[in-house]
Amino acid sequence: VHLCRTEQELRDTIRSFAERPFLLQEAVQESFGRDIRVHVVADEVAACVMRHSVNDFRANASQGGSMEALRPDAEVVELALRWARVFGVV
Repeated sequence: VHLCRTEQELRDTIRSFAERPFLLQEAVQESFGRDIRVHVVADEVAACVMRHSVNDFRANASQGGSMEALRPDAEVVELALRWARVFGVV
């Protein structure tokens, strides 16, 4: 995961991947250092956590972030299930 703050950093990062596949995602400043992880199993939400980091834009627990169980609202459940179907994982 890379955070590119300038157009040149973006170009350099893209070049570093050469022929390997990669995904670009716009950084959302309001969610900096936090995200929601939803686990979908057999076409239903099995678990959901909110991940936080105060030091980094990545909220990985393995990188010093923390997480707590979260009861997802109907919108989060619907989005998770919709995307799981789109990607064919359920």
